[in-house]
This record gives sequence, structure tokens and C-alpha cells, in this order.
Amino acid sequence: MAGLTSKVFDAIVVGAGGAHGSAALYHLAKRGAQVLGLEAQPSAPHDRGSSHGLTRIIRKCYFEHPSYVPLLHSSYQLWHELEAETGEKLLTLTGCVNTSAPGSQCGPGLACFEGSLLAAQQHNLEHEILSPAQVAQRFPAYRLPEGFQSLYEPGAGFLAPEKCIAAHLGQAQKSGAQLVCGAAVQRWAVEPPAGGSGSGSGSGGGLVRVETSQGTFQAKTLVLAAGGWMPALVPELQPLLTVERQVVGWFEVAPEQRDAFHPSRCPVFLLQDPQGNYFYGFPADEHGFKVGKYHHLREKVTPDGVPRDISPQDEEALRQCLQYFPGAQGGRLTRAAVCLFTNTPDLNFILDRHPRHPQVVLSSACSGHGFKFSSVVGSVLADLALNEQGTTPHDISLHRLSGQRIGASYEREKLPSALRAAASQRGAMSLKSAYLFLYNTTLSLAWGYVLFLTYQTSQAGGGLQDVWQAVELPLKVAQTAAVMEVVHSAVGLVRSPVAITATQVASRLFILWGVVDLVPATRASPLVLLRLPLGGGGGALQLSLVTLLTAWCCSEVIRYSFFAFKELGMQPYVLLWLRYTAFLILYPLGVGSELAMVALALPTIRANRPLSIQLPNAANFGFDYYWACWLAVLAYLPGFPQLYFYMLAQRRKARPLQSRLIGIPMGDMDGEDLYSDFGPPVGLAEEEELRAGASGSGGSGVEPMAAEAALDLYADLLDGGGEGGTLLKTQVAELSDRVQRQEAQIAALQQQVEALTEENGQLSERCAALTSNISCLFNTAKLELARKDEAIKELRERVSAIRARPPGPPRPSSAPAAGQQVQQAQQAELLQQPAEAQQQAVPGLEGMAAGDRMSQQSGAGRAADGRRLSSGTARTGGIERSGMLMSVAGTSGLQLSGMHKSGMALAGHGRSGAGMSEAGGTAAASVTGRSGGGTRAAAAAAGMSGGMAAASVMSGEASGIGRAGGGRRVLSGTAAAAAAAMAADVICDRL
Repeated sequence: MAGLTSKVFDAIVVGAGGAHGSAALYHLAKRGAQVLGLEAQPSAPHDRGSSHGLTRIIRKCYFEHPSYVPLLHSSYQLWHELEAETGEKLLTLTGCVNTSAPGSQCGPGLACFEGSLLAAQQHNLEHEILSPAQVAQRFPAYRLPEGFQSLYEPGAGFLAPEKCIAAHLGQAQKSGAQLVCGAAVQRWAVEPPAGGSGSGSGSGGGLVRVETSQGTFQAKTLVLAAGGWMPALVPELQPLLTVERQVVGWFEVAPEQRDAFHPSRCPVFLLQDPQGNYFYGFPADEHGFKVGKYHHLREKVTPDGVPRDISPQDEEALRQCLQYFPGAQGGRLTRAAVCLFTNTPDLNFILDRHPRHPQVVLSSACSGHGFKFSSVVGSVLADLALNEQGTTPHDISLHRLSGQRIGASYEREKLPSALRAAASQRGAMSLKSAYLFLYNTTLSLAWGYVLFLTYQTSQAGGGLQDVWQAVELPLKVAQTAAVMEVVHSAVGLVRSPVAITATQVASRLFILWGVVDLVPATRASPLVLLRLPLGGGGGALQLSLVTLLTAWCCSEVIRYSFFAFKELGMQPYVLLWLRYTAFLILYPLGVGSELAMVALALPTIRANRPLSIQLPNAANFGFDYYWACWLAVLAYLPGFPQLYFYMLAQRRKARPLQSRLIGIPMGDMDGEDLYSDFGPPVGLAEEEELRAGASGSGGSGVEPMAAEAALDLYADLLDGGGEGGTLLKTQVAELSDRVQRQEAQIAALQQQVEALTEENGQLSERCAALTSNISCLFNTAKLELARKDEAIKELRERVSAIRARPPGPPRPSSAPAAGQQVQQAQQAELLQQPAEAQQQAVPGLEGMAAGDRMSQQSGAGRAADGRRLSSGTARTGGIERSGMLMSVAGTSGLQLSGMHKSGMALAGHGRSGAGMSEAGGTAAASVTGRSGGGTRAAAAAAGMSGGMAAASVMSGEASGIGRAGGGRRVLSGTAAAAAAAMAADVICDRL
């Protein structure tokens, strides 16, 4: 311990035994930081906080807010990576049923089903919509009443919290992290920077010193992730955090229903009943069917004083859920656990740096739904701790400690001290705000008075001239006063483009002074557009001075009232809704009435040419007011549709937002609105856009005054005032970094696309070349096969011809040459030897020369010792190559050795060979084999004048054989012919 207290760590994590703390320790250590984890409990993981109880739901169809989904994508990925590193099964997928009773709503957000569906649709998540009957059919444990709406998410499941924390801590320690349990933090402080002075408060500062029950430790950065103990560790957060007692229980399942509650058939669930109670649960395990009720009995506690015993009220609250699961409805409570919820008013997290100490990172207030995020939250905390600017690639704008976040939930006097000073800087209303408030209030009342006079006169039966006389003065005052809006834009009192503002104000003044006041005909009669057969006398669709005044007065009352309340820090929702809804009618009515006034005035202007300058004159300048009016009319043609459809797009701001105030992302704001006589004015500032979104948030549960306080504070912070301004500037830098990273990613993706496109082209070329080569090879193979088929066919025809050829007359032998006489003498000598000597002389035939001629002799004779030789057979030492040549060599297999004329020569060892000769009309077949340990060769030939066949068979096995005197078998002429035919068949089969 002494070594740890004397060391300066890169980071210290307080609450390392919890979900977020253990994950932060893991990610910091994995990035190479020297990190120390401190846990107040004697062991980690433990059951004293918020991260125990065997199971925690994980899901992506997040009804709380769709902006959680990107974090969940990262969370799933990191859980799988941790599983791969440890080999532990941490995440089990079962699916999740998100179901709601009709009209139910969970807290300040949407109903469970509606919110889940919104997230699934916005982020294209896999889901199914199921009826109660479909739920019961697929998941037999469920029995939902008719009318319940259910969304099934197959990718959901549950985590094992104790195993997850142990895995994070184990891997952190393998990466070099130190963990000290039983080290309760007593106080922490930021030391003054080296060489500086002061208390160390403010945006700067030196090391962070942490005093614990185990000693004092120092680090460059401190991560506070102490869950329910955060209010004590960070007093500035006490107004924002509430610690709540939460109870979960396991109920026994009926034996016959256990299969229905198995994880393979029973998904986790989130269920809202008609009373608004929100239950959650898991498939049965060895302890039973686990259920919980969100915000249980709503007991506010302290983490060290929470009651851990289970009361009958606890069990009764949990049993309310079992009516939807009959298989466990009568089961006894087998186990229960007490944990803590640390809630913020908007039920989101707190993930940010301390407002005054950038060395201190805050992570708390999971609000009962944070465990599933702990893997990615650990990465976020590591980013905030190690990055100098406190930025992270993850979008945590929903969880930052910004002015809009804090003020949205608490009055100014309840703001944390770090931001209360920034809020108090506004003090009383500034002179600028007071002037704008008076200006907008006066004009709103003036236009309201004109509207009152218009309808009072009309209801009294007055005509258009009477209406004009009644409203002329206040109308001219109110409309001419709009010139001040140009002045406000020019001097910077409001953020509006001067040119656009001047153009719009001039168009109003043109209609008032240049048309209605100039030409009495415009206020004498209406412009009839369409006569309608209504009633007895009929009716007409007409535009007149009254319709013009109605459109002008209504739009201006709404607009100026909106600005007046803005300066008071208020924004009634009805005004916002009217601004973005009333224009649907008022804008076409106003534009149509203005054009009607011009149309009524044009004949008079054409006849009288008022305000025109005729030529010639001293200035040599001419101006025709009549044509100027026509140019003004033509300007309406492109301007009206463009502005009207733009306003339709902007109208979404007035719809009740399906999110809480804190959920409004900055990127949803479209910037400044265009000025319109019958719609929003030019130059709504960014804080006004936020204010519009805040007042339009449906079901947020935030009081309007509190929301306005938040947005006023946010406006001050945007101006850079106070320490909060520094905080917001950091957030702006974070957003800029994120944009730059995204642009870099887009550029990299574009390069990859180009590379893949080029590679695809190369592959296409290669494929084309390979296709061409394959085609060529295929064609070549077809030609080769065709040639072989022709050769085989030709050979078969030749063999058939040979076999079908009738025997011819014996071939006349030529005069024996000297060599033949020698051979005859050798044969006579052989016949005179005993049979054993003859058998030994037979292998000598293997050495017969290929050029030796076989002598043909006819007739049958008998040797002196009584042995019988085949008819027309003589044994010689060689075979004549007049037809088929054969050599018995040591070559293995059937081998083609040569061609002579139209015959063939074959060689073989241990196999059969056959040959034929057309030239001499002789066919010969030779068969060699093995007998005993040696090779025996026998040959026989029969001379026939038309292709007589001869054959020799090894080991003397053949049919139609005559026997010699010593039992020796020699083929007869007929058997030799049959053997030759068999040899020819073998050749054809081999080919």
C-alpha cells in the first residue's frame, strides 16, 4: 500500500467495484494508463450497490429515447469483445417483448410499445409487431389481455452483471491496473498547479488528491463512478440526484410450466399495465421467475441506510406482474434482492467533466437502466479522462451537464453552484430585453386593436368604407412601426438579415400606402372570385379589405406576442403551435387579399397614373407606377410557393415532440427562419429554436418556467459568459472534432470505393481473359476427342474386317535361305532331345530377334521320341516381321513400340499382347506370364494364306490342345486362331 500512496497515477477510478467504474478501469488500463481502482466495499463485485442480481436486460429498441441506440450498438460490440478476451459467457440472447396497455405511458417519455417502435423505425432495427394471441402462441408463458400492443425484438437478451464486472476487473488487472477494496473515499480535492497559488478551483489546477480509509492517493485525473454515493462525493450534484430503493424477486414456477419459462421459449420483457406500472422480467433460472417493478415503491433512501429486508408490500408490488404469467402466479417467493437506483429528473445519465475541475470526470445516475451501457460508458469515461479537450467519438450530448440539461429540471435557486453563478449573471432584465419586450408588446396590442375594430364594425353592419375609417389610423401606425425591425437588424438588436427584412417590410408598406390608401376603389367593393349557388340568393367567394385585415392582424398578433414572451423567458406552447399552424390558412388568405387589392386598384392607377413621372422633364427620368405595380404582382409568383412549402417543412417544430427536452439534438435545428408576413419572422436565434423545441416537447413533464429558465441559461452560456461558457465551448470543440473525424472517415471510404472499383475492373478483365482461354481449351478438347473417336472407330473397323476375313490358301514358302537351314537343323536337334530339355529350351524364345522369320510348315508329324507337334507349327529362334512384330521385353504394361506397314508391334511384361499383320496375312498373339519364380514364353504360329491366326497361351491353358509325349501342351491350329481373335478383342477394349 505504501508504494501506491507514493505513486502518481494517470487516473484513479472511485467505485471500481460497480458497473461503470469497473468498465472505466478496464478501458483506461487497456490504453496503457497507470490506473488505480478504489472500492469502498470489502470485495468487488459486491451486492451493496446497483450492479448485482444475476441478470440485467440488454436491448436496442429503446423506448426511453432513440438517441440511446448508437451507444447500444457500441455496447453490444464491446460485450462480445470482452467475451472473446475472457472466454466467459456474459450475454445471452432471448429476445425481448416490449408491451403496453392501451393509453399507458412510462414516466416522462412515450409508452413502452410506442417508444420501442419509434427507436426501431428510426434506426432500422429488426422487430416484429405481435398481437396478444400471437405472443401467447410463440411464448406460452405469456397471457396478455386483448388490446395490449407488443413489439418483439429478437436481438435482445440479458447480461450476467457479476460476471461482467469480474471480467472487466480481471482484464484491467492483467493490463496493469491496481485495485484496492475497502478504501472508502473521505474527501477529494484538486491541488493548485505547480508554481501557482490559490485553492485550485477553476478551470485549471494540478493533481487530484483522494483521501480514503486506506490512505491518500494522487492522480492526474479522477473518475467518480460511485453510484448512490455520488451526492456525498459531489455536493454540486445533490439537487440533481435521488437515490431510490429497488427490489426484484424470484417466484417459483409450476412444474408443468417450467419448459415454457426456459430461456429458449421465454424472452425478457418490459410491460406497462393500464395503471401505468412498468414491470420487467427474465426467463426462469434455478431460483425461479425473476420480475421487478420499475421505481418499485418510490422510496427515497441513502445508500448506507437502505432497508435490505423484504416486506409484504415489496412482494405484493411484484406479484402484480404475475397475472400476465399464469405459470408463476401462484408460486412462492424463493429469493429477493435489494439494489439502488440513482435517478436524475429526466432519467438520463450524467457523463461529463466537472464544471469547475476538468481533471474530474463524473459518471453516475444510471436511473435504473444503465448497466447494459457500462461497456461503452467505460470507453467514454476513458476518453473524457485522457483526452485533453474532454472529447469522445460517442454522442453523449444527452448526458452532458449543460445549461439546458440542468435548467430544464430545476428552478434557478436549485441549480448546482457551478452553474448558478452563470445563471445569476443575467440579473434583472437588460435594457435591450426591456426595449424589445415593450416594442413587441405594443405592436401586439396595436394589431389586436385593429382586429377588434374590424370585426366590431363588420358586426355592426358597416361596409368596407366604414371599416377603413375605423381602422385607418391604428393600422397605419402599427404597420409603419415595422420599419423599426429594419433598424433592429441593422444595429444588431436582433439576428435578422437586413436586406430580407427591409424587402418584407417594404412589401407591406406598398400594399398599405401605395394601394389601399392611394386608391379608394380598394375599400369600396370586394373582388369576387367565384359565385356560389348557396341559399335563396346565392353566395360568392370574395376577397376584400376585411380578409386582408384579418390575415394581417392574426399573423402579427401571434408573431409579436411570441417575441414578447421570449424576452420574459417564457414560451407558451399555444403561441408556438399557432406560429407554425395558423399560416396554413393565413398565408394564402393574406397573399390572395394583397393581390386582390392590387387588382382592384390597377384600373384607377392606369387611368390616373398616380406617383408616375412623365417624360420629358428636366431630370430626363421617367417612372410609371402602373407598370411598377405589375412588377410587384409578378414578384409574388415565385415567392409564394417557395416560402409556403418551406413553412410546411418548418411546421414540424410545432408538433408535440416525441422526446423530452433533454433529447432535442442540436443537429435537428434548421437555423434561422425566413421572414414571412404570415409565418415565422426572419432570424430566429439558436436559443429561440431550442426554446421552440422545449415548449413543444410532448409529455416531457417539465414545467414551462423551468424549461425557459434552462434555455435562458443556455443562451447566456452560448454567449461565452462564465464557467458554463467554457463548458459549452468544450462541447462545441467536441462536435467539431466529431465532424472532422466523420469527414475523414467519408474520405477514407471514398478512397476504398475507388480502389474497389479499380480492382473490380481488373478482375473483370481477368475474368474475360480466363473465359476466352477456357473457351479455346474447350474447343481444342472437343477437336481432340473427335479425332480420337475417329481413330478408335477406324481401328474397330479394321479389327472387324480382320475377324470377318475368311481363311485363305496356305501361303507358299520361299526358298529357304542359309539362315532357315540353320534354324531347321536346330529344330530337328530339339525334337530329338528329351521333354525336360525341351522345356528348358523354351524360354530361349524370349531372345528371338525381331528380324527372324517364322518358317511355316504344313502337316503334322511326330518326333522320334513320340511327341506330337501342332499341325503346321515349327519352333524357331525368331519371328519374322512381315506382319505384326512382337518383342517380349522387360517393359511393364502394354506399350506401343512401332508400326510396320499397316500392322502394329506390342511389348509387355506380365500382360497380354496381340498383333496382326496384313502384309503376310499372318496374325500372331503372344501371352506372357509367371510360373514359379521365372518367366515362361511360348509361341505358336500357324501359316495361313488369307490371314490365318496364330496364338500362344502361357502355362499351357487353352482349349483344343494336343498333348506331346511328356504331357506338354501345344496349341492346335484351330485353338491358335481362337486365341488370336481373343487378343484382338483385348486390343479394341484397351483402345
